Amino acid sequence: MTIDLKSLSAGILLGITLAFSLAATTRDGGTDGRFQITSAASGNSSVFYVVDTRNGQVWAGDRRKKLTSQ
Repeated sequence: MTIDLKSLSAGILLGITLAFSLAATTRDGGTDGRFQITSAASGNSSVFYVVDTRNGQVWAGDRRKKLTSQ
């Protein structure tokens, strides 16, 4: 079995181009780490906050209520 050198080089070039284009689209546009969750408790009550680190929006809630925008 022989491999055509032209097909091999075209396949490698296509693979490298695809890898770089995928890396470029996910580098800044990904959502990894975008939301942070923290909580605090005092006595019988507890509250949690969800922070969107991209635009600074904060939601607060507790175990008994829905999230409300702050």
